[in-house]
Parts: sequence; C-alpha cells; structure tokens
Amino acid sequence: MEAKFVPVFTLADLEASKVRRAEYLRYVDVDHFEWIRDFFESHDAAIAHAIDEQQKECVELIGLWVREVFRPAVQSALVQHMQEDAGCKWELVELLMVAAALTKYGERELNACKETKDGSQRAFNEGPATLYEEAQESSDYTSDDAETQSTSSVYQDGDEDAFGLIQEQELHQNYMRRGNGQHLQDQIQALNERFEDFVLRDDQQHYFDELHELNERFDDFMLSIDNHESSPARQRPRAGVKEAVQTQHLRVNGLPDRRFRENKAALAPAPAPAPTKVKCEPRVRSATPSVHVKKDGTPNGRFKANKATMAARTEASARSSSTQAKPKGRKGSGNNGAGNGGRTLLTGARGGMYYVNGNGNKVYVKK
Repeated sequence: MEAKFVPVFTLADLEASKVRRAEYLRYVDVDHFEWIRDFFESHDAAIAHAIDEQQKECVELIGLWVREVFRPAVQSALVQHMQEDAGCKWELVELLMVAAALTKYGERELNACKETKDGSQRAFNEGPATLYEEAQESSDYTSDDAETQSTSSVYQDGDEDAFGLIQEQELHQNYMRRGNGQHLQDQIQALNERFEDFVLRDDQQHYFDELHELNERFDDFMLSIDNHESSPARQRPRAGVKEAVQTQHLRVNGLPDRRFRENKAALAPAPAPAPTKVKCEPRVRSATPSVHVKKDGTPNGRFKANKATMAARTEASARSSSTQAKPKGRKGSGNNGAGNGGRTLLTGARGGMYYVNGNGNKVYVKK
C-alpha cells in the first residue's frame, strides 16, 4: 500500500500545544513512532475539529515542502509502519508533518493561539529523557477522556518544555559561516518572516517559489565551494610533485636521492679528460758537480770537490806573490821559511806574519 501525503490540516484551528509537540517529535528516534501514533489517535476529537477544507490548497503546498526537508529515515519508517498496520491513520502523520513545518515558520500564528510560555525554561534543566517520560504518561489517555477534557490544557507544561528544547536544537543554526552564503541565509530569514502569515494571503505560491529558489542558490553555492576545494586543478600540482618524486627518486629539497642505483650513476664524478699537452722529457742531472760556496761567494772547503780547486788557487796565489815586490813594512824573520817548514811568510796589513796552508787559509805566526 503506497502512502499518500495529502495534508488537510491548517494552523488556524490547531492547538499550539499539539503543534509544539509535533515539532518535538521531529527530533526523536524512529523507534518512537508508535508513541507518535498513540498520541494523535488519543485526540481524534481535537484533531477532527482542526480540519478546514477551505484552506486545503494552502496546506497541500506546505505538505509538498515538508516532504522535501523531512528526514528520509523517519519518512521511510513511517511508510514501513503504514504497510504493516493498515489501520494507521495517515491523516495524523500529515498533521505531524504540517505542524512541524508551521511551527518552524509560523511563530506568529502560534502566539495568536494565546499559548502561555511559563514552563519553557524547565526543558533546559530536565532534558529530553524527562520530556519523553511525560509524553509516554500522557499517551495513556483514551479517546473518551480526550473528548471530555479541555484540549487546550492537555500536555500544556510538557509541550512548553519541548518547545524550549527545540529552540535550542535548531538543525540549521550553524549552516552559514562564510562569505556569500551568509547573504543568502539573510535573504531566506527575511523571507521566512514574511512567510509566517502566508495563510492569510492569496499570493502564497510566490513565497514558496522565492524560498525554493534561494534554497537552491544556497545549495549550489555550498556545492561549488566543495567542488573547488576538491577540484583536479587544485590537486594536480601535488600529484605532479608526488609523481616526480616517485619516478625520479628525488629528496624533499629536489635533489636526486643517492640511495637509488640510477641516481648513483648520474651523480658519479666524470672521468678525467684526456691530456691535451705532451709531457716534457725528464730532466737529467748534470754530470758536472755543483760548486758549494759560502755566503761570501768563496768555495766551501768542507767539500771534497772544492779542496783540489782551492789548492790550485793557493799555488797560483803563491807564485804571484813571489814575483811581486815585498810589501812595505818590517821584514819578518825567517822569510825563507826555514823555521816554518819551508813556507813563505807574508806580512799582513797590520804587520803580522802569516802563511797560506794547503787549504788556502791564512795562518798567522806568533812572534
């Protein structure tokens, strides 16, 4: 059996307590559906009194909108229960959906019902569990009792608490946080304020169309943000860097990783280039011995090679001195060299007597 969502109820004759109770039922689990059904079935008289055929067209528009925003999980649970229980009164379910929609966008109409709000603060302290227990106790009333009781006083306190709780649990309170989306949300809020008294106007369809258009623009805006953040254009640079690192084995700084074989060959030092110049022939040590001289330029007699040279020089100097005239100064005794081993004595610049030994050095003779 297919469910037919044809709402036929309006807010004008509904009790505010039942509308607020319906709003609270939107937030309970789907397992509480039987309690929802029992609650509305126990008030057949009050619900039947709320039917208004003259406003049927307006309420059908409400039902179309409610079906779009109602949670799919709850909707499927209601359909399944209706298929299992043929006696389920779907008009009551429609009342639940319509009342929930009107509660959200019709606070002005709720205030027109002269509902007191003295017990609204208690919901913040007791929580949903207490409200659910009160609702279960209230569902024990029968239809006969509901006909005799005043419909405006049934579940008055509990419904006020539920309404206060629902005001704190708005589903869409954190939807808008950035940019152009906030501007769209402001337009939707302004339209909702004008939408509160739509049942008294003839151009209510205009408000529905405008609200639906704003909601679509807002959804497109949020979708464009998500698509932009996850677009391939934004992901492509990262993918390119990751692919380059994986294929080329690069480090974080972009340099090749030497741990891989192909990079080792690339980073190996290049072989030395072939020589372009011909090496010169090695130097051969000269056969002539080097002359060892002192600082003053005279040959050093400590070396064997210089001794023969110095002896030759001594003989040459001796010959030259013998041919020259005797220097001025007193004569030295023993110039013939008889007492000096046959050496020739010479007179120095200061009058001292000396001779030249075999090494070519001057040897002064003590007087």
